[in-house]
Amino acid sequence: MKYAKPRTLKQLKNHPLVEDVWKEGQSGIFDDYDEVYWLTLKSGWWFAGEQQALLQTIPTTKDLIESFNYAMNWIEKDPRD
Repeated sequence: MKYAKPRTLKQLKNHPLVEDVWKEGQSGIFDDYDEVYWLTLKSGWWFAGEQQALLQTIPTTKDLIESFNYAMNWIEKDPRD
């Protein structure tokens, strides 16, 4: 399937394959950053290269969007479903 690459956080949150996007405080756990961004895909989809439906990145929403756009190349139907 072909989907447009999101360029904003709002577009990312409204992407048809994205279930949720959120930010958590982590107190420097991840490379000394205090916040980390998470994204989950909707049920039935996964990032085949990672064999999971979860994406984590730091430190900005721009980084999350760039990571998602890169990872879109290997979003597939989850064969475990």
